[in-house]
Amino acid sequence: HSCFSFCWIYFAASRLR
Repeated sequence: HSCFSFCWIYFAASRLR
């Protein structure tokens, strides 16, 4: 599956912290 929402959320969360 293409990481669109998962990757996005994961990246955003990691960056937000």
